[in-house]
Amino acid sequence: VWRARDRTLDRDVAVKLMARHVRGLASFEERFAREARAAEAVRDRHVVQVLDHGTSEDGEPYLVLELLEGESLGARLQ
Repeated sequence: VWRARDRTLDRDVAVKLMARHVRGLASFEERFAREARAAEAVRDRHVVQVLDHGTSEDGEPYLVLELLEGESLGARLQ
């Protein structure tokens, strides 16, 4: 997951990319697409909002998500 700038909306977003070693494997690409559809279907303050998803010109699947600030899971568990 990378922090990026949406120049159209002038805000920071999170971009989730599929790991290169599983790209092209149908089962992983379908799981990535299901994740996008499932997250888009839920509108709740406890679930990150999907802003966009697709495949880049070089075939890399991506999700664009709202950028959330806060503590890491590791810090929360401690």
